[in-house]
Amino acid sequence: MSHSIVVQDPDQPGDVLSAIPGLRWCSVSARAAFEHGQEVTIACDGAARGVSVQCDEDDDVIVRMFTASSRADVDLAITAVRALAKTGSGVLNEDDEGMDCDEEIVERYSDEFRSAYVTWGPTALAAQLDDSEQVAELGGPWINARISVAELAALRAAHKADEQFSAAVLAKLVAIQDRAHSLHEQLDAGNLAGVVASPDGPAVFNLWIQQQMGEEAAAHALSMLREVPDTFFEDRDVLLGALCNLEFSRDAGFDAKVRAFAVRAAMADPSLAQLWANSALEMAQGGAFPSALVMFDVIADLPALPDLGDTTVATTNGGEDTVPTQSSWMCNATWAAQVDNNKLALNTARTKRYIERALPFGPVNPSLYFNLACLSFEIDDHPGALRMISLAKKHGFARMNEIAGESLLKPLHAHADWTAALNGRL
Repeated sequence: MSHSIVVQDPDQPGDVLSAIPGLRWCSVSARAAFEHGQEVTIACDGAARGVSVQCDEDDDVIVRMFTASSRADVDLAITAVRALAKTGSGVLNEDDEGMDCDEEIVERYSDEFRSAYVTWGPTALAAQLDDSEQVAELGGPWINARISVAELAALRAAHKADEQFSAAVLAKLVAIQDRAHSLHEQLDAGNLAGVVASPDGPAVFNLWIQQQMGEEAAAHALSMLREVPDTFFEDRDVLLGALCNLEFSRDAGFDAKVRAFAVRAAMADPSLAQLWANSALEMAQGGAFPSALVMFDVIADLPALPDLGDTTVATTNGGEDTVPTQSSWMCNATWAAQVDNNKLALNTARTKRYIERALPFGPVNPSLYFNLACLSFEIDDHPGALRMISLAKKHGFARMNEIAGESLLKPLHAHADWTAALNGRL
């Protein structure tokens, strides 16, 4: 639970936020994460523990106050909103009402509001958790803290007044964050022992690794990832963090290990495979091909998964095709792997693996053969490329004119088997 205030089209939000004295988000990793649209938890002078900022697709900045927040948290959220608003930006409060000037922001978020919010948060949270098995997860800079219904009930029994109860909840969360902060500092120093020994180890490690942005930080993260117990990779968030850093890895054995964990996780829960396939496509379409191909490597390693159903995909001529879902994942993977598209150095081993893994899906999604022809050509397997073109025709690919007009494949036009391939006779 949280309240979100949206600052619309602020001028250079990163620079504005960086100018707030004591703000603890101004590291290279946090700034990079913010600029890539990720939610970044912020704090000021070590006091605030429940505020985040995020830049959305419209370049608006979302400033979020979490439910279990201190006065320092709320003060920081309003400080950030006021600083961003002073660039001439519009502000929408948590009720989607516009606030046109600094005076309106100050009036709304008065001392009375801030005190009431701090008291309201934990009581509203406790009211929503009515199942004894439920657990609330609350964001923070060092760990996404968890508090159960039973823990909340015990605190409520000990503190009857709302103000006292809210203070007790916050104190508990502060203690959790302080312990996690210590573990983050150990990770920064390259000391893994305390993190491995802690029950919160995977959760802390997950948040720590998300904050490692850029090649230098990723190298440090990878060195730690190689040392964590295999049980850490059973945490899906840690696994995702590992995958996000693999583009910087030069350790084939470790890469294969992480992919194997990811494949097992996706086989156990195909919705996870769908999430990774969608994320990979979004990254590739946005030009982040190295990151996308790490995800597609997992998709390519998957065996045939049952009961995924069909999906509708757009075609280049403006139409739509309905194809088995996993075949569409492989179609996207084989598109992203083409050097002609990604402009990366040729990875022959990856290309051969994608061809091998995608080929069985060709009969149910003949568009794949077009991509496989291009991949085969890029590794100088011209007979293989011609064979893929012939298979496309045999399996009913309706846009053979696109293959004939593909500039990458034009050198094949002079091949003796070109016409036969185009007519499905190879």
